[in-house]
Amino acid sequence: ELPFPLLTYEYQPTFASVEEIPDRVQQLQALNLLVLLLPVAHRDTLRLLLLFLCRIIAKQKENKMDLNNVAMIMAPNLFLSTGNKSGASLREVEMAKGTINIVRMLIKYHSILWTVPSFMVRQVRFLYEVEQSEKSKEPKGKKRKAKRGASDPTMYHVNPMKKSQSLEDLDRIEHEFENHIIRVKAPSSNKVGMALQLSKNTKARDVVDKFCKATTKYKEAWKQNTVPANAGRPQQGNKCPCGDNHFLYEVGGNIGERCLDMETNLLQLSRLNPRAEWVIKIKS
Repeated sequence: ELPFPLLTYEYQPTFASVEEIPDRVQQLQALNLLVLLLPVAHRDTLRLLLLFLCRIIAKQKENKMDLNNVAMIMAPNLFLSTGNKSGASLREVEMAKGTINIVRMLIKYHSILWTVPSFMVRQVRFLYEVEQSEKSKEPKGKKRKAKRGASDPTMYHVNPMKKSQSLEDLDRIEHEFENHIIRVKAPSSNKVGMALQLSKNTKARDVVDKFCKATTKYKEAWKQNTVPANAGRPQQGNKCPCGDNHFLYEVGGNIGERCLDMETNLLQLSRLNPRAEWVIKIKS
């Protein structure tokens, strides 16, 4: 037995109360936020458990365990009852039915519940733009101090729109934006950068895969026939073909720095943040 509930003592009642929300979309939004609030160890364990339960349900023809049966069995384990064991009140019975529905939704919609909602990302972008705007209005004295410290490498941050940019640079940036072209940098490799034209289906995974397959390590492994058999196929989960845990980062513009999920649609994101830089690096 676990020393603490998987949904935690703090959030377990809130998970159960989601059933009282009348709208299904709002129920899923509430579950999404609650999952993100869980401690990392609890959140990761819950995700693995749900993936395991999905595998059980996938074989329901053989084991007779469909979504409803699995949810009915798992609900009492995820939602610990604190009532009298000798007899359950009507309210407790209704609450038990509600928790079964919650578990059913967790299993059915697990693929979207671990993603940060778009409205939260938009809010972060807005707050970052406000912060940068306020910094630009600082008194001259503070700006002079900032300039004196500009040579300090610890104060360096990426700013894709430099004041020293020429008209040719600005024309190139505008041309690339109109034609859905991004420039991807990879500081950890010998590649200075590469320009990629985005389609409506281009994902972060496609960019990382293209970069990894151009690395010396991948090419040497290919020559020695040590590349995994599924390297040419679409990768599952947040994995890159070369096995070095490379990720694509969105840097600057209207956000500080963000590690992108492999399924992120880059065309949509580049429109949201046209001044961003795109950097591939190993996630620590």
